Amino acid sequence: MGRPGGLIDHERCEVTVHSEPAGERYRTTVIRAYGNEIELPSPVGFTLPTEILKSYVR
Repeated sequence: MGRPGGLIDHERCEVTVHSEPAGERYRTTVIRAYGNEIELPSPVGFTLPTEILKSYVR
């Protein structure tokens, strides 16, 4: 561990970002529905628009 991690869930139409690693877990988890921006913390450090992910859902 040691850096942020993320998951794109096409079944739930959500993006999850885990950050602030602490041992075997993360202190912070942010979940956003497709269409909303989600902040990717340092060391990535930018805001990810998720609107385009809607086009991958059947």
